[in-house]
Amino acid sequence: MLFGGWLDNSITIDASHQALAELKGHFYSAFALLTHSVVTPPFWMMVGGAVSAWVFCLYRPDWADQIQSRFKRTNYVLNSLYGFDRLNDIVFVKGSVKLGNLLWKISDMTLIDKVIVNGSAKLARYLGVLIRPVQTGYVYHYAFFMIVSLMLVLGWVLIASDFSFFS
Repeated sequence: MLFGGWLDNSITIDASHQALAELKGHFYSAFALLTHSVVTPPFWMMVGGAVSAWVFCLYRPDWADQIQSRFKRTNYVLNSLYGFDRLNDIVFVKGSVKLGNLLWKISDMTLIDKVIVNGSAKLARYLGVLIRPVQTGYVYHYAFFMIVSLMLVLGWVLIASDFSFFS
């Protein structure tokens, strides 16, 4: 269909879509596109850029310094990238750092360090203080607590199962 059948097997197009058929009327050959490119503005802008780079860097580098000193404000605006770098630095970089510090203080220092790590240590210490008087070393005390614990676990299983053992 297009480009003399070169892409027929790689591109599938719905028959109702006629964009490539219209493009075929504008495309003649690669050489035609090449010869047409030299009359377009982007080509001459590229040539002008190459020539001005050669003039200011190789042929007359002192001209670049003269132009830079004559247009100081324009040079400042262009070097500061119209202020976007400063805006990005103030808004995004410093804002991200402040947000990161805030989240670090809330999540890491408060939640993880104080609540989870130190909180679990405090809980273990508190439970140790509660259980320490019970640990007498007598076997009948341990047997008593095993029986009471077993009764609590069985009672919890019965209550959690809605007494389905009895029905």
